[in-house]
Amino acid sequence: AKGSGKLERVEAIMRDIDLNTAKILAIGEDRQGNIWLGCQSKGLVVLPRHQPQFASWSFSAQHYFINSTITSVCRGDRDITWCTVQGSGVFGFDNTGHIVAHPSAPSAAELIYRDRRGNYWLGTGEALYAYNPLTGRSQQQARFVCDKLNCIVDDGQGNLYISTYSRGFWIYNT
Repeated sequence: AKGSGKLERVEAIMRDIDLNTAKILAIGEDRQGNIWLGCQSKGLVVLPRHQPQFASWSFSAQHYFINSTITSVCRGDRDITWCTVQGSGVFGFDNTGHIVAHPSAPSAAELIYRDRRGNYWLGTGEALYAYNPLTGRSQQQARFVCDKLNCIVDDGQGNLYISTYSRGFWIYNT
């Protein structure tokens, strides 16, 4: 119940994905309030706020034969949701689950984030980039020495808070 402070495990099996045992590496929310889960080697799962348009899909079902470990998900404009796929870059998909974009991106991009000002950011194990997924253009903003950037959040005032794998916590003022 809302406000109860109770932690509850989601017990669900959806098509070929068992959320009870899935390795969920990324969580995102779209403008309609749907929750998206990026799963290791399983693709995306949507937990719909309303009746679903689609529940989950895989890259291979759309003739993309790649490693389908989703490492991040973020909302875009015009009903596009962006994700990064380990070893394969950035993909955009529409609200019916079809891949509609695969823009160029820096090598080893594993994190895409959209800040409160509407700017996109890409992270690798070596750098943070300002990014435009519509054009595929990127510009390096900061360098890191770590295995990967895990997560980014921002305060809406130009500060990105960045967690890294094995190299701590950083603040980048844009």
